[in-house]
Amino acid sequence: MYDVYLSKSNELLVVARGGSIPLAISGRWRKRKRLVRSVSRSIRDDVRRYGYHHRNLAKRSVASAEAELQ
Repeated sequence: MYDVYLSKSNELLVVARGGSIPLAISGRWRKRKRLVRSVSRSIRDDVRRYGYHHRNLAKRSVASAEAELQ
């Protein structure tokens, strides 16, 4: 399971459930209300390898990013 955070500048941060936000990416993050049970393979690999997945959503629409998380 994963926790998903969004910033005001349309950035997406995915961490393992209970994980902390990395210091390198600190800032104002809003936690999504619902828990995400599954994510795409690339996000899952990033979370396993680095402890988080960070992406700027400005180039992509929020709807397509949310669809990828479900």
